[in-house]
Amino acid sequence: MASDSGTIAMRTALLTAVAMLVFAANSLLCRLALGQELVDAATFTTVRVAAGAVTLSLIVLLRTRRQERGRPDWRTVTMLLTYMIFFSFAYLSLSAGTGALILFGAVQLTMFVVALRGGEHFPLLSWGGLALAVAGLIYLVSPGVTAPDPLGAVLMAVVWTPPGRQGTIWV
Repeated sequence: MASDSGTIAMRTALLTAVAMLVFAANSLLCRLALGQELVDAATFTTVRVAAGAVTLSLIVLLRTRRQERGRPDWRTVTMLLTYMIFFSFAYLSLSAGTGALILFGAVQLTMFVVALRGGEHFPLLSWGGLALAVAGLIYLVSPGVTAPDPLGAVLMAVVWTPPGRQGTIWV
């Protein structure tokens, strides 16, 4: 039994690391494309949406039978599109590192709030970590020599949890 929990923990750690690397790569690639003005933000988002739609459609076609397919959740589609648009336009004025820090901080804050709304209780150490993360975000966006563009920071930090969709986190 201990072996199973160790395997699960290792798999969770590995998948978490892969997810973080992919998120970081997404920020770097977006900033590279937009920062060097290789493409405008609207075209970049359009290509990303089209590529994602084609890829997901192929996955769904290959994995499910016709009668098992559900109907699209248009609220989810709209929120994903909103995220992609804000993400692309935010990187017109943010560095990859700053954008990623704001994005990851906003995601963590949203997850924490949704968990609290769901009745989860956190130990004192978790509250300390949240306070430290919020203080870091406030410091990062504070006016000063290295403060990021305010509009870019707001666009990157847009977080929305649709009513009645507890547990769904949008960033």
